[in-house]
Amino acid sequence: MRETFHHIALAKLCGWFGITRQAYYQENWKEVSESTESEVLLKEVLNIRKNHKRIGTRKLYEMLAPVMNEH
Repeated sequence: MRETFHHIALAKLCGWFGITRQAYYQENWKEVSESTESEVLLKEVLNIRKNHKRIGTRKLYEMLAPVMNEH
């Protein structure tokens, strides 16, 4: 929203869409956090698949559990 209407104040934009500025920023941080988590998991899955090409989903999940708990 902010990228499209960079010339309009954020408070005014949020008022038009019926959300608070706090809600806008919380949603923005949530997207950043989720994309970072996805990148970390995807990188780890590719690393595991490099060594174990035919591993099943259960074993893959068990190998990813420590990484998911860490992040």
